[in-house]
Amino acid sequence: MTLTAANGWKTTVPVDLTVRNFELPAVPTIRSGWGMNMKNVELYENLTTEEQKRDKFEKYMEMFSRYKISPYDPFLYAPIHETVSGVDWEGGFYDSKEKVSGNYGYKVVDNSATENIEACTRELQPVTPGKTYELKWKAKSQAEKQTYVAGVECYDAEKNLIVFENRFEQFTANPGWESFTFPLGMFDEEIRYVKVILCAANRTYHGEDKGVVWFDELSMNQKETDQNLLACGNFEVDLDKIDIQLDFSDFEAAARKYFAPPYNFNSFRLAIKGLGSGTYYSRQNVIFEGFEQGTEEYNKLMKRYLQQIQDNLERIGVLGKEYIYWFDEPSEKDYEFVYQTNKMIKEYAPKLTTFLTEHVAGQDISDVTDISCTIWHQLNHEKIDKMNQRGLEYWSYLCVWPKAPWISEFIDHDAVNMRMWLWASYVYRLKGVLMWETTYWNSNEASPKGYLQNPWQEAMSWVTGYGWPYGKQTIWGNGDGRFFYPENRDPNKDKTTAYQGYPIPSIRLEFLRAGIEDYEYMCILEKLMKVASKKQASLVKEARQLLQIPKSIYTDEKTYNKDPQVLLEHRQKIAELIEKFMK
Repeated sequence: MTLTAANGWKTTVPVDLTVRNFELPAVPTIRSGWGMNMKNVELYENLTTEEQKRDKFEKYMEMFSRYKISPYDPFLYAPIHETVSGVDWEGGFYDSKEKVSGNYGYKVVDNSATENIEACTRELQPVTPGKTYELKWKAKSQAEKQTYVAGVECYDAEKNLIVFENRFEQFTANPGWESFTFPLGMFDEEIRYVKVILCAANRTYHGEDKGVVWFDELSMNQKETDQNLLACGNFEVDLDKIDIQLDFSDFEAAARKYFAPPYNFNSFRLAIKGLGSGTYYSRQNVIFEGFEQGTEEYNKLMKRYLQQIQDNLERIGVLGKEYIYWFDEPSEKDYEFVYQTNKMIKEYAPKLTTFLTEHVAGQDISDVTDISCTIWHQLNHEKIDKMNQRGLEYWSYLCVWPKAPWISEFIDHDAVNMRMWLWASYVYRLKGVLMWETTYWNSNEASPKGYLQNPWQEAMSWVTGYGWPYGKQTIWGNGDGRFFYPENRDPNKDKTTAYQGYPIPSIRLEFLRAGIEDYEYMCILEKLMKVASKKQASLVKEARQLLQIPKSIYTDEKTYNKDPQVLLEHRQKIAELIEKFMK
């Protein structure tokens, strides 16, 4: 084989190729979940059209397949489409305790410092040009003198937004119910519809203000007749009239594509609405179509929704390949919250696969969690054994932790790590490997505004999120979350080209794929050993010895051989024994 370089360098390397008399399975045995941020790809590669984005996404899917790993979301452009009827509002939730009349008031919570959280009517409300309107309502707040905003957006006959016809105003609420009025004035001929919007805080460009406000007895009156034209302003809802229809047509087409040759993905992260979210740092309340978890209304709606999900995944043939990864790394205080949600999922859709990333010792909710995925230096070996005995799955993951001497994902650590991760996974009977990101090229908190970190020149991944102040630069690790690299080698200057080639894989991915193939060798030998005939007793004995990975190769999570030649020699023995069995 001849190797050449751009500077004219050339050399010849002898190659000794051995072709084995067996095949690796098309679908990898070990499961996987690897994150990918398409927004980063679009930004770095200057993708502007839908065609460019879809084409690039497809190339990423091909690369995931080549390296025998499954992306979190192969359904990015083929989601489950949802149609909900019977619920008139979105963005807040129905509160049976705080109300003026009827069964519910409507609570709007803005707890974000980076966006405006607002409630609005799902459907546009028709209005008559030339008539004068006003909004009337009652409101109360959690805090004293809470500034909030109410108003309408205006739309034309084709239901297109009329940009400069918004009608918004600030109001001040207190912890007791008060009446408010907002004159909207006369609507021009162009205006045929409005959307009513309610904000729990001041509506600002950056969305930094926060607040909690309840609303009730909202009306939109035509002043000439004093007629209320807003039928949904009393915030009442009939559960029996709520209909949730799920359309799996696009999802099904993508499933039949990506979970068959040549892609052969074996896992995907299933997004389920109404489960809330969170990490050890913070968590979000659980709301489904305006009802909080724990209420009778929430339970009825979630049961209908989850059963549709389960039945359709089973019909399509991908049930069991999903994992519901909705909460990340709970702290000890979060486990009851996670437990109750997973318990609800298992009660209403017992065949769906619940999943949890964990890093806190001493916790076990595997009675409602099908997959426990633990950070590498916190593996619970007793729990691994128990879950395997029950037919459940135990995965492991790497991220910003652990650092050396543990097996890790970093560029400046031992190259054998990514391969050894799979050997150790076989030793411990782990069923999956997870990586939080593959395209984490920039931290918005660490980089100056408008600047994109160049991963080709700067190896460090910086902390983002978790309440980190803008401008504080704290390391996560060299190469953390970076396993593919953009084609664009100068993202801050090259803003003109929409790159259409394949992403550039890292060397660590090469080692990972080799480890996945090593894992397959061991699984193949194990299966042959289990179905061996009596005449193959001596081969079975030899197989048992080979599959007991010696301490000279792997001792524990941070003690292992750094010499890849040792792995290659052991792999060769396994391969040769597989061929003896197959004769």
